[in-house]
Amino acid sequence: MSEPPYSWPATPPRHGDVVLREFRADDIGAVIELSTDPYLPLVTTLSAWATAEQAADWIALQRGRLDEGVGFSFAIIRTAEQGGYLREGLLRSHQRIGDSRRDMLLYAAIRATNTL
Repeated sequence: MSEPPYSWPATPPRHGDVVLREFRADDIGAVIELSTDPYLPLVTTLSAWATAEQAADWIALQRGRLDEGVGFSFAIIRTAEQGGYLREGLLRSHQRIGDSRRDMLLYAAIRATNTL
C-alpha cells in the first residue's frame, strides 16, 4: 500500500481561539448533538438523530477521508461568533436544502485598518 497523499499538520491550524483539528472519539457527544440539526443530514452523511454507535461510525469515516485522499474533514473548536466573526447579513432564500430554499447567515472578520 502506498503512502497517503496528505497528512495532518504537526500543529493543528489555528487563528486566535479557533482551532481546526482531527475528529476524536470523545467528539461523539458533539456529533450526536449535531445530528439533531435538520440541515446536517441533508448535506452530509451523518444520520438524523444519530445513536452513539452511528456517531462513532461517522467519526471513523471522517478520520479515514484524508488517508483515502477523498477529503479533509476537521472539527472546528469555536463557532463563528465565539471566534470573533461578526454577523454581516442574511441571504434570504439563498440555498436549496432538501425540497425548500433556506436563508443563510453571512459572517465576516474585518481586518483592522490604519486610517490617516
